[in-house]
This record gives sequence, C-alpha cells and structure tokens, in this order.
Amino acid sequence: MIRCFIAAEEGLLYGAWERDRLTGSGMEPAPALNYLAADREGKRIYATARYEICAFELREDRPRFLYKTPCGGNVACHLCLSPERKHLFCANYISGNVAVFRIGDAGFEFTQSVTGQGRCGKNRVRQEGPHAHYCAFIGGNLWTVDLGQDAIFIFPWDGEKLGKELHRIVFPSGAGPRHLVHDPARNRVYCASELSCELFVIDVPGLRIVEKRPAGGPGDALSAVRLSPDGRTLGIGVRGSDRLVFFDAETLELKSKLSCGGKCVRDFDYACDETVCVCCQGSSSVVFLDLSEARITAQFAVQKPMCVLWDREA
Repeated sequence: MIRCFIAAEEGLLYGAWERDRLTGSGMEPAPALNYLAADREGKRIYATARYEICAFELREDRPRFLYKTPCGGNVACHLCLSPERKHLFCANYISGNVAVFRIGDAGFEFTQSVTGQGRCGKNRVRQEGPHAHYCAFIGGNLWTVDLGQDAIFIFPWDGEKLGKELHRIVFPSGAGPRHLVHDPARNRVYCASELSCELFVIDVPGLRIVEKRPAGGPGDALSAVRLSPDGRTLGIGVRGSDRLVFFDAETLELKSKLSCGGKCVRDFDYACDETVCVCCQGSSSVVFLDLSEARITAQFAVQKPMCVLWDREA
C-alpha cells in the first residue's frame, strides 16, 4: 500500500493505492492546484495554484491546508524544494521567472527572483517571451526549463540564494522544452519538448544534448516524462493522441505505446514498475493502468486533475 495525492481543481485528493483500488480517499479543499512537491521528512506537501503557492500538513496520513501566498510571478506551474528543504522554488510560466521563498511555520517569505536571459524560439504564438515551465535540483544546482527560450538555465545555490547563471543548454529553435527527469544511474537527464514532440537526452557531466528521439506526431504535444522505479523504462505523456509512449532507458529504443484512457494527459507517474496513474485534464478523469497487461484497472472522475504524487515510503 502506498499513498497517492492528486492536484485538482477542487483541491488536493488523497488516498491509499492497494490491489487495484484507491481506499480511504478524500478531498482537502484548496484553490485550483497545478503541481505538487513533497517534504516527507517534514510531513508537508506544497502546491502551485496558478497565482499562488500553498502548503499542506500531513496529519495521520491526511493533508490539511496550512497557508498560501502569491507566487511571485504570473501563472505558477511547477515547484521544487531546495536540498535542505528550507526553501521553495516556483516556476512561473507567463512571467518566465523562478521565484524563491523561505519556508516558515506560519507562511512563505519571498526572497529572490531569477529569469534566464536567452533568445525566444521561432514559434511566435507559444514563444513570444520567457516561459519557465519546470525547475529541479541536480548536482546541487537549480535547473530551470524555459519553453519560450528553448533552453535549460543552470544556477548555483549556496543554501540561501541563487547565484549568476552557471551554464545554459540550448535546444533547437521551436523545440519548447517542458519537463525533465534525472537518471542518476546513468547520470543523464531526459527532457520532453512540448512543441517539437521530441525526447532529448542530456549528458550531465558534459552539460550537452547527446541524443534525441521523436515521441509524438502531428497535432501532438508532450507533457510529463517519468522514469520507472527500477530505472529501466522511460515514459512520456502525449497530448493530442492521448497516450503514453515508453522507451528503454538504456538504449532509447521504443518499447510500446498505450492509450491513456482519457483526454489530455497532463501528468502521470509510476506507483510501481507495472502501475501508473494518469491525470487526464481534458476528460476530468484519473486513470490507473497496468502496464504489464496493458489494461485499465481503475478510473474515476476528478475535476481537471493536473498532477499526481506518490508516497512510496508510506
């Protein structure tokens, strides 16, 4: 049994996943949520809520809303914790900045804002300016993915503030990088480009793109990229054709394509190597898939689910 948390329009859905069913589920009301991050040691969950960031406390395995504050930009879409779990970083899509907050018992304290300084891509509709879409710590540095500027910007972190840009990884114009996952075993990063529908592979020591693979077709747009718990399989959400595409993480060979059972794959993640939970924003449904048997094991209605977070340590 593991705990499951889902960010949705009504708030934070929670439950326990056991034998193809979600038990003990409930909804903690909150502003419409987009993305989640967990501090398991501190027993807290943090969330973006479009123009705000929120904090929840886990009490007896149930989340309780604590507080919220403005996101430090325009349209918060992703967030992450510092390695020491004392600061929260929020990627603001429209304003293109990453805002930094110190975490306190009674609220967040805004401390800093950074924006990557690069060139916008060739897509005049989607890349008219900087669009910070994702942020994560890799090797002690903050990696920010900018869909508008076709780049990943890397900033150093000293425990209190971000320094000047260390490096940038530039993508082909119009690629629109959106989401990434770090593969520590191979020390590389897999990045899904929303606009060009490609999977890019980045060598972490060399900080350069070394390979790419097509992952979608005409009319598609990539969303989340996830690595299976055993590190063998790489999954990518594909909106448009509404499916999940799986690659061998070592060879990058295409393994399979599987319908997600709903519309507009906003996010998905592995509960275990054989089970994934898919947030289908367009159909307002959450779908659980058994990958070994390529079948839907459970499906239920949730108003605009946006992100799933598994607590495998429960």
